[in-house]
This record gives sequence, C-alpha cells and structure tokens, in this order.
Amino acid sequence: MTLGRSRHRLAWMLAGMGLLAGTGPVLAQPAETPGNTASQLNPQDATGAFATTVSYVIHFFPLWSTATFSGFAALSGLQNLLSAPDRITPAFKLLLGPSSDTLYAASFLNLSTEPVILTIPPTGVSYSVVVVDPYEEVIQSGIPPLTPGVYGLTGPGYSGKLPDGVTPIPLPVNYPIMAIRIDTFSSACVDQTVAAATFRASLKMQTLSNYMKNPSGGATQIRPVILYSLSVKAIGDALITQTPILFLKQLQAAVNGPQTPPLSPDDQKLSARFDALFGDGTSQTDQFSAGARKAFALLVNEYMTHTDANNWIHYINQGDFNNHLLERAAGAEFAQVSNTTDTALYYNAFTDAKGQPLNGANLDGYVIKFQPQQIPEAKRFWSISVYTREVENVIRNPINKYHVANCTPGLRKNPDGSLSIYVTRTLPPGVPIANWLPIGTSPFTAWMRIYGPTPGENESYVPPALTLRR
Repeated sequence: MTLGRSRHRLAWMLAGMGLLAGTGPVLAQPAETPGNTASQLNPQDATGAFATTVSYVIHFFPLWSTATFSGFAALSGLQNLLSAPDRITPAFKLLLGPSSDTLYAASFLNLSTEPVILTIPPTGVSYSVVVVDPYEEVIQSGIPPLTPGVYGLTGPGYSGKLPDGVTPIPLPVNYPIMAIRIDTFSSACVDQTVAAATFRASLKMQTLSNYMKNPSGGATQIRPVILYSLSVKAIGDALITQTPILFLKQLQAAVNGPQTPPLSPDDQKLSARFDALFGDGTSQTDQFSAGARKAFALLVNEYMTHTDANNWIHYINQGDFNNHLLERAAGAEFAQVSNTTDTALYYNAFTDAKGQPLNGANLDGYVIKFQPQQIPEAKRFWSISVYTREVENVIRNPINKYHVANCTPGLRKNPDGSLSIYVTRTLPPGVPIANWLPIGTSPFTAWMRIYGPTPGENESYVPPALTLRR
C-alpha cells in the first residue's frame, strides 16, 4: 500500500469513528467566566444535566485523548512497538510540542492479552523513560534509570512466567503510553546525535509471543513524519466546542471502555449518574452541550491563568496531579506525556511580559534575556522552542531550526555574561544565527524545558519573560 493510500485509509477509519467531525484549527479560549466551580467539580454535589456534565468532563477529560491515541495506534500498526518519525517537521502533529532537542521513541501499549518485552541496549548517551496511565499521570515504571536490560512489561493481574533473563516490570494499567527521550548532546555539550540515533534504532519492543519466536526482533520503527500528521488536540477541541454531544458520546465510550482502569467508588457514582441522565444523547442536548463547553472553558482558564511573574505557565506537580482534577484535565489538553519534575521542568508561555498574546505579526519580534544568574544549571540540558498556537507543531522556517539550547553550537553570551535569545521572523542584524529562534506571522506559544533540574529549581526558578523588542 502506498503512503498516500495508507494515510487516506487511516483518515477514512478515523472519520468512521467520528474522530474527524468538524475538525479545524481551534484556538482554545475560555468561553465564559469560570465562576464558582465547587459544585461542578465535586461529584457528590453535581446534580442535573449541566452540573453533572461539567463534573464528568473534568474528571474524565484525559481519557478521551488516550483512548483516541490507542485507537490511532491500533489502526496504524503502532501498538506494542516503539516508533518515531524520521525527523521533526511542521507535519508532525500527533503529540503536542514535539521535541526537536532530543530523539525520542514512543509506544501505545496494550497489555491486556500478553506482556510486552522491552530491550534496552548499553549506551553512552543519556536518556529518560516515562510511562503515563490513561489519565496522563506518570507511572513509576520500575525501569532503573540508564540501565540496559530486557524488561517484561506486564499488566495488572498477570501471573504467567517470563523467560529467563527478562526482568518483570508490573504496571498498574493495561493501556499505558511510553516515551523514551534521548539526548543529542551530552551534559558537556558534546554532539552525540549519531550515537543517539544508533541507540534509538537498537531499542527493541515486541509482544511476548513474538519475542519467543525471535528475541532479536522488534527494533524501533522509524517512519515518515507525514504518518504523524493528525492532531488529536485539534480533533478534540473541535468536537467539544462544535459538536459537544458527539464528544460526550466518545468520552462516555472511553470511560466505559477496556482501556480505563477500575473507577473509584465516587467516580463510579458520577459515571452512572451521567449515563442515566445522558441516555442516548437525544434529550436535554442544550444542557449537556453547555456543560461540556463550560468544562472545557474551565480547564483552559485553569491552564492559561496558572502563570508566574513572567507569564510562564509552570506546574510544580506536573505528571503527578493526584486529586487536582482540573489541573490534570488542563495538563491532558496542553502537556501530553510529560515527565515528572524530578526529570524535567516545563514552562509554557502564551503571552509576553505585558500579558499580550505572542504573535508573529509583531514585526520586531521578541527577546528572552537571561541575566547570568537566570541561566539554568541543568544536569542534562535546557532548551527553548516555539510552536503554532493551534496544534503546537513546530513553526515552518527557512532554516528548519526549531529550538535554541544551551548546547546550540555557536550560542553567544553578551559581554556582561547575560544571554539573549531572539524570537523573530527574520534574523536581526548583528545577532548570531545560533541565538535566533525563527517564528512565522501567526500567533504562537513558547516552551522552555530543563532536563535534569537542580534541587529546589522546580519551586523557585522563573524564566525571563518574552519581551517585545521595540
């Protein structure tokens, strides 16, 4: 099957599942003032179609995207194996904010029928492994950091025997997502891109039954980036804002589906109450639609207002939201498959120093100026990237440059030891190309990542704001 026919077949199947209905660029903005949310978030207090729907969406919002990812993986042959795009370009839209500062491989796992075997070879490059459950909470996977070996990933209740030499890694859910991020520069800023690519290609993942047939099989599949061009975020945003009843039907199917871990007693009650009220989705549609849109407005507002003094959004509990349900829902919308803060810190900006939306229409662009004491002392590295506002894919530019990092060759500090990064449409006169982060002419968002943060940095560090150059 040709690449074009494969993409057409996948799009046709997703459309048949209702996943492409009404899609298009959606700027997620609060639809209304959040107001008092206590009764909307507490499942014991939520009564009636509107309030129950608000609570239901906030509680279970992450399940829609993870169920969609699982469906995509099953349809496209990406389940229970490691895969990665051949390169990061603006065509990559499947996951938000793809890292161009690392090489990575990801897998959408299904452990419901048999274990999956992960083989990590020895390497001299640094990397991290993160596993998230269907709620986008990080699972302590039990895979020792930077330790080669053969690991058997098993789902809950598995009692079978693994082959000799395979270390069992019991996971609490059957449908986790795994991402392995591999550094392209060492902590001493030595370029190790070739070694990182070799390591990624040497990673192996396959089902136990396939492993028993061929222990050497299951090498990482490097696929054309165009196969990752569907944006799950754009689909979800379009559904919940434009066809919320369809979104609710899909969310309901996800909540009651096999990929969802057993619900707590309170969540069971909330789910049963919603099911009883919603029925086949043909009555009180105005109330259910308004509730879904309200919930979406609440989670967007939660994220957009979770800013520090310089208008960067940063969660000190990233990946470990626990009972902070609104924060968890916001994280699933804007920061998918993130590490916890002991591995990486994430800062996301939608506005500049004065609170104005970041926009490439500003001809002079922006500058991020780190004073000497503001430059992070990362154990691995730090980087800044920019993405489109709608689906957070990298921004097309003439030199295909998608990040500036502490190890960017030629990066130059100012005479006083400060460091300026120019976020502009064209290279400003006199600025080294290494210090330039190109943008387009449209609204955009910026991410700063610190891999290997120092102790206390999570609670105390605030990056400098993006400031208009004029």
